[in-house]
Amino acid sequence: MKGARYRFVVVFDSEEDGRVIASAPGIPGGHVYGKTRAEALRRLRAALRFYVRQALGKGRAPRPQSRAVAEIEVVA
Repeated sequence: MKGARYRFVVVFDSEEDGRVIASAPGIPGGHVYGKTRAEALRRLRAALRFYVRQALGKGRAPRPQSRAVAEIEVVA
């Protein structure tokens, strides 16, 4: 039997020094750094897995994200 699946919105930002920040908005402590986007995503996935397992281990459902992200285009 497979475990339950949870979906999270992920936002990427770049620091001036080139590091990448991957964040799951609305999730406590839901942000990590990586040298590349792939590394940051891998680290965030591990952090979110830990977060979900901790919540489930305490008999609680993981807190749902309160935000969503949309990309828009603005012509000026």
